[in-house]
Amino acid sequence: MRGFRRYRAFVAFAAIALFILYRVSFSSEDPWDRFKNVGSTAGSRPVDKAPPPKAPPSNHGTSDHAPLAGGSTNLRPDVKQPSPPKPAIEDDPRKPKIPDLTGVASNDGHADTYNPSSAVTPGKSTSDSHSPNAAAAADDDDDDHSSLINQKPTGGDKPSTGTAHDDTLNIPDRILDQGSHHDAVNHGSLGDSYSEGAGHANKPKQDHWKKPSQHFPIPTESIAPLPTGKPVNIPTIQFAFGKETPEVQKVREARLAKVRAEAVRAWKGYRKYAFGHDELSPVTKKYRDPFCGWAATLVDSLDTLWIMGLKDEFEEAVKAVAEIDFTTTPKTEIPVFETTIRYLGGLLAAYDVSGGKTVSTHKVLLDKAVELAEILMGVFDTPNHMPILFYNWRPAAMERAKRASSSVNLAELGSLSMEFTRLAQLTKENKYYDAIDRITNALQEWQNRGTTLAGIFPDSVDAAGCNRTAEAERISAMQNEAAGRAQQSTPKSSTYLENAKGRAHAKGFSVDEGDLAVTSHNHQDPVPGESYLGGSQNNVEGKGSSNLVRRTNYAAETWDPSMGLSLGSGSELDCIPQGLTPGGFSESYGMGGGQDSTYEYFPKQYLLLGGLESKYKTMHQKVAAAVKKWLLFRPMVPDRDLLFSAKVTTRGHPVDDARTEYEVSHLTCFLGGMFGMAGKIFNEPDDVEIAKRLTDGCVWAYESMPSGIMPEGAYVVPCTNVKKCAFNETLWWQALDPLAATRDAQLDDYYKRVEELKALRAQRGHATDEEEQGTHKFRVSHASSKDEKWAKARPDDSAGSDNDTNHFKRAALPPPTPEKNTDRTALSSFNQNSPLGATSDDEDEQIPLDMTLPARPQSHKEYVQDRIANEKLPPGFTDIRFSSYILRPEAIESVWYMYRITGDTTWQDKGWKMFEAIIRHTQTEAGHSAIHDVMRSNPDKKDEMESFWLAETLKYFFLLYSTPDVISLDEWVLNTEAHPFRRPS
Repeated sequence: MRGFRRYRAFVAFAAIALFILYRVSFSSEDPWDRFKNVGSTAGSRPVDKAPPPKAPPSNHGTSDHAPLAGGSTNLRPDVKQPSPPKPAIEDDPRKPKIPDLTGVASNDGHADTYNPSSAVTPGKSTSDSHSPNAAAAADDDDDDHSSLINQKPTGGDKPSTGTAHDDTLNIPDRILDQGSHHDAVNHGSLGDSYSEGAGHANKPKQDHWKKPSQHFPIPTESIAPLPTGKPVNIPTIQFAFGKETPEVQKVREARLAKVRAEAVRAWKGYRKYAFGHDELSPVTKKYRDPFCGWAATLVDSLDTLWIMGLKDEFEEAVKAVAEIDFTTTPKTEIPVFETTIRYLGGLLAAYDVSGGKTVSTHKVLLDKAVELAEILMGVFDTPNHMPILFYNWRPAAMERAKRASSSVNLAELGSLSMEFTRLAQLTKENKYYDAIDRITNALQEWQNRGTTLAGIFPDSVDAAGCNRTAEAERISAMQNEAAGRAQQSTPKSSTYLENAKGRAHAKGFSVDEGDLAVTSHNHQDPVPGESYLGGSQNNVEGKGSSNLVRRTNYAAETWDPSMGLSLGSGSELDCIPQGLTPGGFSESYGMGGGQDSTYEYFPKQYLLLGGLESKYKTMHQKVAAAVKKWLLFRPMVPDRDLLFSAKVTTRGHPVDDARTEYEVSHLTCFLGGMFGMAGKIFNEPDDVEIAKRLTDGCVWAYESMPSGIMPEGAYVVPCTNVKKCAFNETLWWQALDPLAATRDAQLDDYYKRVEELKALRAQRGHATDEEEQGTHKFRVSHASSKDEKWAKARPDDSAGSDNDTNHFKRAALPPPTPEKNTDRTALSSFNQNSPLGATSDDEDEQIPLDMTLPARPQSHKEYVQDRIANEKLPPGFTDIRFSSYILRPEAIESVWYMYRITGDTTWQDKGWKMFEAIIRHTQTEAGHSAIHDVMRSNPDKKDEMESFWLAETLKYFFLLYSTPDVISLDEWVLNTEAHPFRRPS
């Protein structure tokens, strides 16, 4: 009864609440509306399943779909949206109304074959070109074309089943019994509830980007002008190709047609099952939206479609681009780097290759590029104008001034230059060039000031522009002052900290006295990933002082939402300006993920500016010198002279503390192309030779794997002498088993133990004929199970307990040598006390643990041979750390550069082996999928097809077998996503 009395108030309340709910249920016609005022302000209908995909209209006429309310384009259908943000933001009254697009008639008369010579560079025909056939023979079925980017993907006559594979959004299951229909369904963006029909009475408003007022405007006279004038005379890059023989031409064109057919397969699969979404899931025939839902694959593939002669597909995609609404996305943050290289770069390149201003129907590509760029320009509105690389675009967030993050990815910071420079060239707007020129100047100042490895930069960069060491010293200096004030008067509030961390408390912070980790009492809802100097959700990251907290766990391949540091009241007074510095106490240097494209852009930016800005040449030359000194190494492999780029980690004293990882990383395979191209334009023939060996290294990595495909990341044994290095199996084995000496010592101890046990058994009279003859197979075979049985049953204080679980496991550190025990009394006593009993007829079960042999450890030779066999390690490799392949382009990219630079057709042969292996293991009915394990002869598929598969990988394969004048390196320069920009002439 006491329990009932304790909770009777709650029971009464529950009864009243149930009664109210019952009454409300009769006051609403819509059963879901009965609950809209109970515990929620949004009367939205929950969605368990989304409608099935709709088939594109077969007549290619104007779609019946009306544009979304407010003019937004739906790129994220079938998503249950969260409640609107707080505070609610009104819709932008200026947001554009997106009209319906008229479909493009499909070319149902596609030919079954393709004339490889028909692919032409816009404005220039190949020597044997004809009008390109827009068809391809990848699929036998002619799927219908869709003209709307918000047209839902179709699975044809058979609706797709299951849930969409999206790691970032919870996409509901599809309803299987609805079939394909064209009923109007309105899917909103973030904050919109799912509703059928034209609208919903309680539909929340949708955020749209609005051009914000600048917090740190740049005076017009301070904007850096785009370099203009006659380009300098830059040496040619491409080999002077002659006329090919009919036999060579036949082989090349046959390969070209096969590459094109695979590209058509991938495009048709995307178009049929994921049109308007970021990526296709090629196994399940669904879609994913890992970026902003702005049709990443579509935009990324535009120039590929044109270059391959798929003109009808290109025109259809251009019409779809017109409906992308860059002013809104379900994502809270825009990933600036990925958006710039894929979307902005894709739009500009498509505009360039398709004729630019000479084709009026393609002006929309430049218009959309400007629309996107205007949104992205807000990332540079910081005190030092370094960009916020994960940009909260919502109007409420942009009202607060911010700094760049104190831990940003070098590649993301330094790889915006080509896209904004090309946009400035096409629009004649200097502000776009000025934005990225400030980043280049900051990197150049840092390079001249001196980095730990002179010439190159660490992968994590502090771009906030605040000297936190000086700030910490100032806080420390204030401690005595605050302590003195505390003695004179009592604080009226928690404004001051007793031991003088007063400045933080004066701004509403709490201070951890142990490490000065500063956290906020800000009443606003936290924004993921944001840090605030005047109201922080993250720790303030100190620099140069051991008692200050800093983020050091930044991973190059991980999406770290570095949205910047918001500025609080008076924070400008607290900050002592500084340039770029390392973003962590430990600095990592390499040419792989997190750093690669910053270095790639130095020589390419030089080309794009016509050689008119010499700083890019100087910066590249310093990078090349540092790479040769610190990173390049030759792997110890049989009969091959190869090069790779290592990774060096240091805490600032590389001569003493540098730790080198001799990695074979797919992301570093771009380096051959960079060294080769830069070697040509800067007259460095040695660099061209280095480029050949770097590229050959990646080709070898492909050839070495069971699948014929290079893994994402592995490790090898380096040569001590780059010029002379024969394969040494003994050294390789030592690298595979660093515990070789200890392992052999374990085996010696084991045999000693065998002899001791034989002696013990002989003393007790239990020796068998087998043991007397020196064999012990019976005991060894039972060692594992019997030892385990005895170990569980034996008391902790039993004799010989030091040897309880003396089992040896592979790669484990060896346990101590077993102690000798010849005390017959102790052994006898143990048997008497054994829980297993001493009266069993099974002699083996009565043998004490000390008289049972442990499992025989492996010798060094056995261990190594076991590793090689089980892990399928090719000679020279010590570890296949990351065995997946995600359709990456870097290796074939460098192979293409080597072919165009040297004219050597063996590069085409090497590329063909790579192509056949990739297609063999990645091809699906709807496209091509990343795979889990290149070490398997039949690897499982990951059901992911990233946009760079069409944008880069297949494009490089296609260009490898095109005539050399298609995207000539002397006329075009490609960004890091393989989007070609026209060089000034």
